Amino acid sequence: MKKILSRAAVVVFWLLVWQAAAMWVDNRILLAGPADVCARILKELGRVEFYASAAGSLMRIIAGFLLGMILGAAVGACAFFWHMTERLLEPVVAAMKSVPVAAFVILVLIWSGSENLAVPISFLVVFPYFYTQTMTGLAETDAAQLAFARVCGMRKRNRLLYVYRPALAPYLLGAVRVTIGMSFKSGIAAEVIGIPEFAIGTRLYMSKIYLDTAGVLAWTVVIVLLSFLCEKIMFFLLRGLLEMHIPPLTGHGKSSVRANIRQDMQGFTIPAMSKTYQEKCVVSLPEITCGPGERLAIVGDSGSGKTTWLKMLMGLTDPDGMIKGNKKGDGTAEKAERNAVMKSVMQRKRSEGESLRQQEMIRISPAFQEDCLFLSETAENNVRMVCAKEFEGQIRECLETLLPAGAFAQPAAELSGGMRRRTAVARAALAGGGLIVLDEPFGGLDSENRKRLAAFVLEHQGNRVLIVTAHDEAEAALFLPDQTIRLPVA
Repeated sequence: MKKILSRAAVVVFWLLVWQAAAMWVDNRILLAGPADVCARILKELGRVEFYASAAGSLMRIIAGFLLGMILGAAVGACAFFWHMTERLLEPVVAAMKSVPVAAFVILVLIWSGSENLAVPISFLVVFPYFYTQTMTGLAETDAAQLAFARVCGMRKRNRLLYVYRPALAPYLLGAVRVTIGMSFKSGIAAEVIGIPEFAIGTRLYMSKIYLDTAGVLAWTVVIVLLSFLCEKIMFFLLRGLLEMHIPPLTGHGKSSVRANIRQDMQGFTIPAMSKTYQEKCVVSLPEITCGPGERLAIVGDSGSGKTTWLKMLMGLTDPDGMIKGNKKGDGTAEKAERNAVMKSVMQRKRSEGESLRQQEMIRISPAFQEDCLFLSETAENNVRMVCAKEFEGQIRECLETLLPAGAFAQPAAELSGGMRRRTAVARAALAGGGLIVLDEPFGGLDSENRKRLAAFVLEHQGNRVLIVTAHDEAEAALFLPDQTIRLPVA
């Protein structure tokens, strides 16, 4: 209520300033006062031409706005995902931003006449803004959630709704607030030049011809009110669309990253991989083999390279190359070896087509250090998004063994840190795939919940390979590993 009263006080203040200025000028041709303008609006409200002009301009401007919004967002998304589209459109969008509206108006008048002039002009003003805002919003997508979606093979519709949509929402809503006013200003300006029939711009032009200042100000007030109402309506409708709850699809598709792992009849082979940053070797591990149902634990202190190695395994980070056995090089010799290895790796990738096809078929079910939950969705729906068919009917029952009563139906945003962590690990265990990868799964959990969570994962592992990272052997031992590799201190 205070906010409304303060805004009303501001409006009254400026009306009084306006009235004082009109009284001081004392010339209705130069400046009509608010009383004269209100009288003129009331007079216009009694005429059929008023409604015809308002409706004509409103429909044309909104048509141009909607066209610019929809195409701007769609083309912006295409440009973000396909860089060639961005390069092709770069000069076009730059021209839309920099060329004066009057130049576009003249060109459109030459090409198509004045009847629907406001449609293309509003479009040309709105399109580049939505195009740019869409690309910016997509670039701000949560990197961890996107990596999770790519690795586990989240379905495209789920990825669009729960990864990209939340990132885009604030940018698209902000674009609506800005461009509605811009489309009205440019559309009415185009009508003043083109003078189409039944248009606010035409009525403004006629008021100018007859030096009817009260008429000019009256139509200006009408434009401001229409722009304000359209902004609120469009903002409300778009926010409702962006926040609309659509149940996620169950299951998963293909992973969109290629894991650095090979599968054969004996199980999985993880090639020897190393990673160097600024000439410092962060992690280096030899080739590792895991049979069906085996469990591998990677143990090391913070900064020892556990997460980096997992990212290389999952295809999120490129390894420097292959290394033979446990032999380590240093200095120039090591760098030369890595360069030679990289060449051999590229040759191998080109030649081993069948091996690469097998790699593409391997899907990993990860639980990163970040929980990567979709906060607007319940714990149950977070699991359902990537759940394997064999576990689909057990989601609620499984979560009830890990979470407090009823917590499975709460949005993830309302869960504690420990409950989110348990949900994220449960999601990985129930997601199917050839491998389960858990990066420090016990973050924020007490000893009892650690034991319960480890038992849950082992119960649902089946014939899949389980890879776990931990800070010490005691944590790793809860998963009963068949192999434990200790990383050296960084």
